[in-house]
Amino acid sequence: MSWEDLAPGARPLVLDVVPDPASDEEAEQIRRSAWVGLADKGLGWPGQLNSWYTDLLHQFARPRTAIDLRFNLDRERSLRAMVTGSGEFVACGSVMDNQIRISEIGPTTMPEAAVELLPEHPPGHGDSITVPNDLLQYAAARAGKSYDAFAHQLELGGMPAGPARALAQTVSAERLRGGQFGATGWDHWGERNRAEHVVSVVDNIEGRYSVRAIGQYTTVAPADTERLVENLSELLISVN
Repeated sequence: MSWEDLAPGARPLVLDVVPDPASDEEAEQIRRSAWVGLADKGLGWPGQLNSWYTDLLHQFARPRTAIDLRFNLDRERSLRAMVTGSGEFVACGSVMDNQIRISEIGPTTMPEAAVELLPEHPPGHGDSITVPNDLLQYAAARAGKSYDAFAHQLELGGMPAGPARALAQTVSAERLRGGQFGATGWDHWGERNRAEHVVSVVDNIEGRYSVRAIGQYTTVAPADTERLVENLSELLISVN
């Protein structure tokens, strides 16, 4: 409601929500209830929004750089989010269960705030493994769902047995949830520069892993907070 009232610009797609079907009377009741909730929090009333709140909305409408997240929590629920801002405090918006939340977080950085949005999960096991994309795709196509066949195809492609079996174990483990981070930058004229790769996050029964396909290679690595923050920092650098 407040976005439409302020009209700061186009709402980012990652923060878009689907309106619930409602009659005109029901829609008006929902609108009034939403404004009462904002007023109770000291954020304003139609035409009289709190200055801190309007600044926050403008950050989402006209960011200089932003990290976005799309993450499947389970088979039915998902999380979408956007983090933007500069300095010690960043603006964070998220959508879950068709409910949008926005807040200011700090002192922190954009990568740190973005990683904090993920549900807790321990890092996976083993070492970082980098494999040529062509070999990865070929092995996956030939092996189907067989762990042993996938490892064997990687070995036939020249990968050492140890890393081949470790990678096969990681990708064949039961998946619990997952998604990806992206990044975008805008210049002074509003020209959009989207990062050429994403940082995927996979939570399985072995732990949490990051997956990055950059150029002709894909890297799969156990992912703790420090590694993911580093990955997202590199992602931001690529769009600045």
